[in-house]
Formats: sequence, structure tokens, C-alpha cells
Amino acid sequence: MALVLTACVTIPVQEMSDARQAIRAAETVGAAQYSPHALIAAHQLLLEAQQKLEASDFNSARRHAKDARDQAIKARKQALKAVQSRQLHALPRKSARPDQLHRARTPPQPDVSP
Repeated sequence: MALVLTACVTIPVQEMSDARQAIRAAETVGAAQYSPHALIAAHQLLLEAQQKLEASDFNSARRHAKDARDQAIKARKQALKAVQSRQLHALPRKSARPDQLHRARTPPQPDVSP
């Protein structure tokens, strides 16, 4: 029975790869600046997954890798939101002064000087 269970446990290659890719994607959009806590957590979880993998604890490695991926996705989303917000606030705003509004609604008067 133990032989059957051991044979079913596989190395979490895909999960490790997914976590690394998610971390790179988060870093690419500025997560180190805009979402450092989630990015650090993702890196730490990936490191723990690697340690579990080296210890042949594949189930724990898989769990940590998935958690690392989730944290990296969170970091990426937070960074994208921050970047978009920053870009939105950087757009020039056209605000007219009250005297400009009055001039815009009033047609120019002809010069009637003698």
C-alpha cells in the first residue's frame, strides 16, 4: 500500500515553474516598488518550496509553490492598480477659471471707439 501512495506523489515541476513565471511577471510591472510585501512573500514561499523539494517533501513543495504563485499574482495586480492610478493622476486636467467660462459663452463685442 505504501508503494502505491509513494508512486502517486510527483515532483511539482509545473507548480514551481508557474510560481517563478508569476514572480517575474510581478517584477516586470513594478511590484518591488508598488507591492513589496506580497512580492517578498512570494519569493519566500518559492524558497520554502525549493527547500521542501530538495527534502523530497513534494506535497509541501507543491503547496508552497502554489502559494508563491498566488502571492505573486496578488503583487502584480496591486502593482498594476498603483501604476494605473498614478498614470490617471498624471494626466493634465483642463480646468477653466470662471472668467474663462464667461468669455467662452459671450461673443466678442465690436470695438466702437470714436
